[in-house]
Amino acid sequence: MNSSNGLKASAIISFKRIFQKIILLISKGAWIPSTQRYKLLRLGGVRIKKCFIGEGCIFDTIRPDLINIEEGCVITARTIILSHYINPDGGMFYGEVNIGKRVFIGVNSVILGPKNIGDGALIGAGSVVTKDVPSKQVWAGNPAKFIKEREISL
Repeated sequence: MNSSNGLKASAIISFKRIFQKIILLISKGAWIPSTQRYKLLRLGGVRIKKCFIGEGCIFDTIRPDLINIEEGCVITARTIILSHYINPDGGMFYGEVNIGKRVFIGVNSVILGPKNIGDGALIGAGSVVTKDVPSKQVWAGNPAKFIKEREISL
């Protein structure tokens, strides 16, 4: 279906999508309190409950609605969370990224979606998460690997 100016309808970007991208960009700023940043992320389309989000974190701008973050998480500075990937054989694929309650994600970590990170998990600094992380486990490295079980009560 073509619009009157000759552009395909799929080429026109919606106002909502532009608004979400701007909000996600603003949410990275150092001048926003880390304990309040989750409110902006909600406006940007991320499904997030009350938690700490460090400055400079990047959330997928293609499908932010596929990112689910539960209450009590600590996501430290410059973490990247993606809900899509590009298959080397062609095509872009999307999937949900689910981060459970009271998860800690260390600085400069990357979560490559679609992934599930269980309640109480700890992701070490600089880790690249390429697999699902079960509850109450410590994972670290590039790619992230199991380190040990955590003894915490949720």
